[in-house]
Amino acid sequence: MKQAEKLLENALAAKADATEITVFTFKKDRLLGLYRQVDQLRLLENGYGKSQQSFTIEQRHECRHALKAALKMEFPRSRQVYVNVRK
Repeated sequence: MKQAEKLLENALAAKADATEITVFTFKKDRLLGLYRQVDQLRLLENGYGKSQQSFTIEQRHECRHALKAALKMEFPRSRQVYVNVRK
């Protein structure tokens, strides 16, 4: 799980043009996705809470806080997760 957290935080800081990172639980019933376009970040949460939030690149700090809160809610005790990365 810690590797998935690091991967998500690195995607926020990187200057990549397009990145999609999706984290699933072991049973694949909940997911958290971070989608990065050139000028926009999108955080998708589907599990306990179902929401979709959009941030501009300048709002990376707010997106990071929302990401950490979503990780705590969706994966409170998870040790094994599936990570899907597309570039």
